[in-house]
Amino acid sequence: PTGSVTYLNPVAETMTGWRDAHARGCSLAEVFHVVDSTTREAVPDPMRLALRENRRSGPMAVRRLRAIRPDIPS
Repeated sequence: PTGSVTYLNPVAETMTGWRDAHARGCSLAEVFHVVDSTTREAVPDPMRLALRENRRSGPMAVRRLRAIRPDIPS
């Protein structure tokens, strides 16, 4: 796995502000910006971490995160 977007469903398009056709081939980190929901600080890319450590992210980590769209103010 390379971490490149191969498909965005309609919900992912809404969350990211990207259209599927434009996101395909881009890195996930470019399309999907993730911040801590409490501090609003950027967090390490959970997909890259999962690939590097050969494991999936747990539900506890996901609850603390929030996707942000660049066109919507924080």
